[in-house]
Amino acid sequence: MKFALFALVASAAAIRITAEEAPCVSMKQSDAVFKQVDTNGDGQISKRELTRAVKAYLKQNDIHPTKAQVKAFAGAAKKEAGADHTLSPVEFNDLANEVCAYIES
Repeated sequence: MKFALFALVASAAAIRITAEEAPCVSMKQSDAVFKQVDTNGDGQISKRELTRAVKAYLKQNDIHPTKAQVKAFAGAAKKEAGADHTLSPVEFNDLANEVCAYIES
């Protein structure tokens, strides 16, 4: 399975921009992952696509998040997805940065 949001955040942490106000994850970085997660190529990431990608990444890397972490991620993804229940590239970037901030706190 292709890389998921957690892969994006992990790689972004390694190449983090040092500017005080700069986002943890750039649009260029998130766009690269977005294209892999958007398996049907419609320009939006559905709940199904995101779930598959995240589950595959967690399994591949033997990561076992707590129920609270899963709930926090699901809530953040739902909030970013909005009324259409899908993530656009900008919404995906916002989610990646939200996850990054959570990891770094």
